[in-house]
Formats: sequence, structure tokens, C-alpha cells
Amino acid sequence: MAVPGSPLDPGAAATDGLSRQGAARVRGAGDVLEVPTGLPPRYVAAPPPPACLPEAAQGPRRVDQMARVRKAMSPNPMPIDGRPRAAGLAAARSNAVLLELEIAGEAVSYPGGPVARAV
Repeated sequence: MAVPGSPLDPGAAATDGLSRQGAARVRGAGDVLEVPTGLPPRYVAAPPPPACLPEAAQGPRRVDQMARVRKAMSPNPMPIDGRPRAAGLAAARSNAVLLELEIAGEAVSYPGGPVARAV
């Protein structure tokens, strides 16, 4: 399954690629509920959530973390909890980096939590 994305969003390239390979397009909850009924149970499972790691165990240095979060951001507002997974960071660390990027004028936070790259 793939949710169609904006052509301006670099994060949508993966789902657009899945669509070209024949993935079912998701336009709403009904589409999501239809697909699992035809799949064997072993294919119907969500990946485990990433474990929260203490800051010392998070690996890359601060500059590398900022670059990863920048790359994961798009000009389209996305839920704040989706970006840590895309950047491969713990949520707390990703949020701290997003705050630094917002102070630097590189990110924009919207009411309700969505975040976008400043354009």
C-alpha cells in the first residue's frame, strides 16, 4: 500500500515508487481495511516502535543529527512524530534538533504539532 504524496516532498519518492510497482493506493481508511483481508497473517503486522535511547547512546554527533533531520523534512507540514523515524533518531533528540532548526529559521512549527522545512 502507498499513500500518494506531493511531488515537492522528497519523502514522497518512496511511496510514488511503490505505486509504480503496483502497490495499492490508499485514499482513506476504507482502502487500508480492504487490503489486509486478502493477505496471510504474517504480512499483516506493523514494525516495532523504535526504542528510546539515552542521548549518549544515540550515536551520531549533533551536526550529523541536524543534517539527518534537515534531509527528513519537507516543505509540506508533517506530524512531528513522523520525522524522528525518518531521521533515525529518538523522538526526544529529534524534537531538540527541530527546535534548534526552528530557532535558526530553517523549520516552521504549526498549531497542533506539524513541522515543515522553511521555504
